[in-house]
Amino acid sequence: MCASVTKQFTAFAIMILYEKGLLQLEEKANRYLPSTMQLPSEITIHHLLSHTSGLHNNYNFEDDFYVGEDRKPYYKEQFFRDWIVRKPIKKPGEVFDNGKNIIRNKACNYMHDYGELVKAPYINNLYSIGAGALVTNCDDLQKWYECLKNKNILSERTYEIYFSENKNHYCYGLERYEEDGRIKYAHGGDMPGVSAYVQYYFEEDLCIIIISNTESLDQYRFGNGIAAMLHNGQAPVTHRLEEIVLSPEDLEKYTGTYLPGKIHMEQKNGKLYLVRVNQNIHIELYCVGSDSFKRRYEEQQGVHRLIADGGGKPSVWGYELVSKQFL
Repeated sequence: MCASVTKQFTAFAIMILYEKGLLQLEEKANRYLPSTMQLPSEITIHHLLSHTSGLHNNYNFEDDFYVGEDRKPYYKEQFFRDWIVRKPIKKPGEVFDNGKNIIRNKACNYMHDYGELVKAPYINNLYSIGAGALVTNCDDLQKWYECLKNKNILSERTYEIYFSENKNHYCYGLERYEEDGRIKYAHGGDMPGVSAYVQYYFEEDLCIIIISNTESLDQYRFGNGIAAMLHNGQAPVTHRLEEIVLSPEDLEKYTGTYLPGKIHMEQKNGKLYLVRVNQNIHIELYCVGSDSFKRRYEEQQGVHRLIADGGGKPSVWGYELVSKQFL
């Protein structure tokens, strides 16, 4: 699975249509959409490609889409009507962007539940078309890199548009960075049980591809470390934060419901767990400082500061503890 690494393929397919004169990037997207699937009128194709459309993000905590609505049969127009054309979050141009048992010899996406490796919860990938829903391997991604490097499909002008930086380093499906005089194009992907990251240094003919069927990996640190070793001979040194053992009484103040049905904290056998995915996934947290915790098996995640400086209610991702009961 590629997760958001897929976006560069979607963007490139649009650029082929642009190259053939079948669409214009600054035209309203509605010109090319059926009457039953119309977006807010001011959104252009460029807005969609550059992550600046301002459209509602259905993969948030409040909505019942993820591990809820996406379990239902996929009907394109109904999905568009119910989830895409909701009230935009910003004006166009302003935004950036049980089935758990493991079957031997069958590849799957994996997460940790109570510290045990389990299959990631089911996701209907039809809802991720264009920004996911792609299964690939390193060999094929290497071919894609060669395709972009050699520029044999589109005109030079179209490639220039595809690789041009818009807001927040974002091009069309790729991000552009300048590091120590080198130009890097890159994009990461994250989904339940999926970690992906690609880096393209075209001037050096260097391609770094990381795809994993577990989300425990910090693919960004890993990929950037490989790039640093290739360029400088030394990757940045990282250290695991020292664990602080807390008593069950100390852990109890964090437990309860933060967002009903979506985000909970529980204590079990002297350990603190962040509970997600309809209470099916229990992610162990360990203390690394005053009211600060890290995920035990996921190195990518930063520190969860459960109580801010100055005190107040515990909170996770901006959601305060609302009940000591599971709601």
